Amino acid sequence: MLLPFEWSFEQMEAWMPGGFWTAEAKEPQISADYEFYEGRKDYAENVTGAYYAAKLAVAEYLVGEKKQASAIVFREIGQGYRVPLGVWVIRQSIRNALGQKPAEFQNLSLALEFLSKKLTIPLEKWKKESKIIDRATRQRRITEFL
Repeated sequence: MLLPFEWSFEQMEAWMPGGFWTAEAKEPQISADYEFYEGRKDYAENVTGAYYAAKLAVAEYLVGEKKQASAIVFREIGQGYRVPLGVWVIRQSIRNALGQKPAEFQNLSLALEFLSKKLTIPLEKWKKESKIIDRATRQRRITEFL
């Protein structure tokens, strides 16, 4: 999801119970890493290489479009994903997604409503983990005062 704000990036992954890394889990395990405009000062410890693979694909797209945006990657990994194939899968998936005609929405609420129908895990769990959604919904913009 690309939001019309200054650069920020977030990669969130949810591993379903019974998967490669979550064989004993009872609930989906969500991990996330993020950066705001200032960038990161340390390694993305939670999502690790997937973070950088997705970020590269998003950055390539935005440079090609000569645009800036806040980007959130939602990734759900089901039980069928038994053998991790590497970060190239993530990078190519993001490139493929960004090559499609985008769905456009008038506001974040409508975008999240649409997204909630596409995700398996309830949107509230994702929102609880997302730093960018939190900032986008709580940070007031100067345009609100004009």
